[in-house]
Amino acid sequence: MIYTSGSTGRPKAVVMPHSGLANLLTWHAVRFPGGRGVRTAQFTAIGFDFSVQEILSPLVMGKTLVVPADPVRRDADRLAAWLEEYRVNELFAPNLVVEALADAALRAGRTLPDLTDVLQGGEALTAGDRVRAFHRLLPGRRMHNVYGPAETHAVTTHTLPVDPSSWPEPVPI
Repeated sequence: MIYTSGSTGRPKAVVMPHSGLANLLTWHAVRFPGGRGVRTAQFTAIGFDFSVQEILSPLVMGKTLVVPADPVRRDADRLAAWLEEYRVNELFAPNLVVEALADAALRAGRTLPDLTDVLQGGEALTAGDRVRAFHRLLPGRRMHNVYGPAETHAVTTHTLPVDPSSWPEPVPI
């Protein structure tokens, strides 16, 4: 059982059958390959629907799951420093966090060269100017809109073009 805010903003429980979870993890392994040496941040709350993919996909694929302390999760400046220090490659986070992280990294002059994949979910992706500027710092960094209803195991996906200047608005799912 996982929780989602749904369209009301109030948490609701959603039961995920094991077969759907197996399909999600199998799809993830094909869509976001990698294994030993890839470091994934465990950012979201453990009961949040996005956490299922965030936590289990690295563990079944042989990646390393790196867990920040709660104060790091709540402070974009500290999160940017932590991502750099721990050489994190993948970050699952909602749009609000992605925007705050991009702003903090740009202000501090941090390119976060190891952060190759940003998987945004939990809310609509707006891909503002700061997020686009942050992605321009590292050619090849990928932004994935991994957004969808928890009832379908939380995933519909659209990978944006590598060049942030060609990202569509609104960003499709």
